[in-house]
Amino acid sequence: VLYPSKYALDTGTGVRDGAITKWGPLSVTVMQSDDPSRPVAGAVFEVYATPQDAFARRNPVTINGVSRWATDDQGRLIINGLRFSEFVNGLDRETSDPLFRDYWVVPVSLPDGWSWVDQQPLSGIVNSELEYQTLDYLAEQKPDDPDTGEPGRPGLVFGWIPIPWI
Repeated sequence: VLYPSKYALDTGTGVRDGAITKWGPLSVTVMQSDDPSRPVAGAVFEVYATPQDAFARRNPVTINGVSRWATDDQGRLIINGLRFSEFVNGLDRETSDPLFRDYWVVPVSLPDGWSWVDQQPLSGIVNSELEYQTLDYLAEQKPDDPDTGEPGRPGLVFGWIPIPWI
């Protein structure tokens, strides 16, 4: 509250800031490529406010000290606290407005034994306090190591090929 005079202070008639900021969530899911009904837990992501930052992997968005989020047992994560894409400084914005914001989600890592099908950043928007856009990623299991049987760490297989004498 701004009190422009002693009278305003004494009477409590200060000027109040009417600017409104709207915040909402964005969601990411990671599913198995060979069975999209099976989730992948533990996939880690970062969020960026510009495509330039996303592709350069610099200046990730930080919310309450957190700049990386991981999927849960259902293969989903929800990032709360992102400014609405089309609402800035109390005004609705068109997608062509430089203040309109797309958010860019970037895969960081997967649990051992998994690899990304496509690791490109995906863009999404935030336009509701309760509902959210979901960006989908696919992961695939790496083949088991034939030497040790350990999942997802294929080793080198040495062998020989007989060459017939001519």
